[in-house]
Amino acid sequence: MTADAVESRRSTVDRVPGGQFALGNPGRKPGSKNKISNEVLQSLCDMRADAVQKLRELIMAGDFKAISYVLDKILPRDRSVELDDTSPAAIATALAEGHLTPDEARSVAATLNSLQGMTELADIRAKLDELEKLLNGVAR
Repeated sequence: MTADAVESRRSTVDRVPGGQFALGNPGRKPGSKNKISNEVLQSLCDMRADAVQKLRELIMAGDFKAISYVLDKILPRDRSVELDDTSPAAIATALAEGHLTPDEARSVAATLNSLQGMTELADIRAKLDELEKLLNGVAR
């Protein structure tokens, strides 16, 4: 932005002496991009074809960083884990044998714990419904 553009913008924006916007002037909407952000984004979009071509050339030349970058973007971060049994002993065995990483074992255990909690809540709700029916039958 040129100095004239900055000055003309300053003169059209109502601000109080402390630099805050004056009442009735909330400023730009939250999340909106300014002119410079839009220009930078557009210039990056214009370079897209050249960037893909350069990345392709680096991959064909065997550049490990380029290959790693592409694989990191294409392959999923986490892998699917298949277990024959979901008991704590089976999870511990899979961890001990190296079929699961510690993070995967922790994630599986947390998921199973959460599912068990939801099942227990459903059981409690069913028992509560039965009690309510019994109480309503006695109250009549």
